[in-house]
Amino acid sequence: MTRTNENLRRMAWGSLFAIGFTLSPISWWNDAVVNLPIAYLAAQLVAMLDQRLFLFAFVGAYWATNLIGLLGMHVSARKLLRQTEPRISLRRFFLISLLYTLLIVALAQCKWIQSPFNQLMGHKAASGASLTTGQ
Repeated sequence: MTRTNENLRRMAWGSLFAIGFTLSPISWWNDAVVNLPIAYLAAQLVAMLDQRLFLFAFVGAYWATNLIGLLGMHVSARKLLRQTEPRISLRRFFLISLLYTLLIVALAQCKWIQSPFNQLMGHKAASGASLTTGQ
């Protein structure tokens, strides 16, 4: 393999590692900046189909972003280091993801994280009720 091809290969795998790190639960800042907005947008799309699925979609998308990040780091690290044995503690990452997920569910249950469709649907129902009752 030529030097240029080797450098391109390392840059590609390094880029995947950086993206994986950004999505993974290893970086402390990623939830507020990356994972929660992605999960929120994905949950909004699902909520357009059925509002009751918002929380499940939000948690599922959040877990998916973390899992994609961990897998991206795992695959790229193995390729960069040319290792055959994984060296990443999946138990630790699972526990961190579980704790973050419990926090997200708690925030959603306290209505700190909610779909704006709740307000729109509530507003329509209230205005519709006033039309039918004549008030």
